[in-house]
Amino acid sequence: MNQLETTEEVFQKLYKRLGEIFGFSITESQHDTVLHHLKDAAKDCGKQTDIEHLCDWILDNKLSENEINILARHLTIGETYFFREKVALTLFVQKIIPELISDRSRENKYLNIWCAGCSSGEEPYSLAILLKETISDLTHWDIRLYATDINPDALSKAKSGLYTNWSFRETEENIKDKYFKKTGRFFQLNDEIKRMVQFDNLNLITPFASADIFKRQPIDVIFCRNVLMYLQPEKIMLIAGKFHSLLREGGFFITSQVELNDTYFAVFHRFRYENGIFYQKITQKVKKPELTQQNVQKIQEISKEKKTSLLQKARSIHPLIQEKTAAVSTKENASALENFDNLLQNAQTAYRLKSYDSVKKLLVKAIELNGNSHGALLLLIKVLANTGDLTEAAKYASKLEKLNYQNAGFFLLIAIIYMEMNNLPEAEKRLQQALYQQPDHIAARWNLSQLYAMLGDKNREAKQYELLMRNLSLLESGQKIDEMEGMTIGQLKEMIQYQMNN
Repeated sequence: MNQLETTEEVFQKLYKRLGEIFGFSITESQHDTVLHHLKDAAKDCGKQTDIEHLCDWILDNKLSENEINILARHLTIGETYFFREKVALTLFVQKIIPELISDRSRENKYLNIWCAGCSSGEEPYSLAILLKETISDLTHWDIRLYATDINPDALSKAKSGLYTNWSFRETEENIKDKYFKKTGRFFQLNDEIKRMVQFDNLNLITPFASADIFKRQPIDVIFCRNVLMYLQPEKIMLIAGKFHSLLREGGFFITSQVELNDTYFAVFHRFRYENGIFYQKITQKVKKPELTQQNVQKIQEISKEKKTSLLQKARSIHPLIQEKTAAVSTKENASALENFDNLLQNAQTAYRLKSYDSVKKLLVKAIELNGNSHGALLLLIKVLANTGDLTEAAKYASKLEKLNYQNAGFFLLIAIIYMEMNNLPEAEKRLQQALYQQPDHIAARWNLSQLYAMLGDKNREAKQYELLMRNLSLLESGQKIDEMEGMTIGQLKEMIQYQMNN
């Protein structure tokens, strides 16, 4: 580190280096968060965390594979869940799979599918389940379902096939019951589906065409959703070119609906199916663009326009509930209040679109204008929890608690965050607070029973089951339970009976 350099110049060097290693596009609003994660990575690597030593370490061109893995572990946050973004899965089940089955039903019964940036495995396992549900003679097919990610911790979780309720917020109960076995507070994926997916560590911006997973027939379908949006424009186009070369002619590239960009993906043919837009390799219809400075600027303008259009469209569909705020007397305060409301509205809309990175940015700005907003803080906590940033979620939860926010659902949310962090004493405290606010809160009492099960406290676990059964006996069996992923009263009764008898 040069002593004459400013802090900003040092940061720019750090972020440029991270761009070279991972392809990340780091905005100014992310600087503090990235620096925080870099310091955590340095600690894990036994390095000093002051800015001078941090800079010297990151700028070292001889970072080991282990050091790069540790950086990836801290700098990538995978937010995913089973059966995410139904419009893409509809295309997969209704168009792609039937066409492939028709083309290969007599001989060469093979399928090659790749999930790039698979995080903790929910996406490839969702595809495996859909293949199992769709193809009647699946055992006669040679199916290679590849799943890659840069984060070794995410891959470790994926290979275990062990998930909590956080991963099932879009999953039908019959599918969950069919392919997962309840074990305590976790759900274990069955071995048949696990065997269908091959996981591997892969950095998308490095050469990878020669990797073992690509040494057979070309790929039929590439899923890469909510990954490229975090990368630099030139890296996105580089990766798009690689995807194009690995796909068979007519193969499909499926990205998230919030990542659509015809300039980034100009090597592909763009088509619409149902309510979604997707890309396909049809060579004769496209030409590869050049990435000029003017082109990059055009990309940025188009991206900005599309994001604005998406938000406007969502606002026209989803009525928004604006947070009530106190009346203001000055024009300056009125303007600040209007800006806050706009930011919160946009954040709520982006949350419905599951564009969580945008939500975080908007809410951070909103909280700068009104740090006491219960609604903004609560939404930020949910987003941070959904994206796996539990430490930050707990930090903002503590801030909201200090504002004396009293709500059973809020205390349940904090409790689940602490349970995910294995901080059971704090989780127990919040669950007790939830039940103090609302003694008949079923989800809170169920989680408390599972917490005591984790602690091995059979007596208190049994007591919670007794109280639960008393509350459930007053309700209809078919009634769905709030905050329990669509579970019904009858299903919970059966689960409790099973737990009590085992």
